[in-house]
Amino acid sequence: MSRPVFYMVGGFALAALILAVLSFTVFHITVLGIIFIVALTALIAFIGWMEWIRRQYAFGGGGMMDKGHQTMLSLLDFDGNGN
Repeated sequence: MSRPVFYMVGGFALAALILAVLSFTVFHITVLGIIFIVALTALIAFIGWMEWIRRQYAFGGGGMMDKGHQTMLSLLDFDGNGN
């Protein structure tokens, strides 16, 4: 996952937090506040899942990307000298 995706989902989470606080304090609409809290919880879980996926694919993390590259390179007929 790219960083802009994290920023976008984080922005949605921040908006859900602000709207939940406003729903409880300013508008006094409890049901709407609860809906925003549920949305916020789901967005935070989604961010955590995206970060876990990102670490699994990272070259320094789980190494899935490195393993994929090594597998692909092992299938190529290339001697490293341009032949």
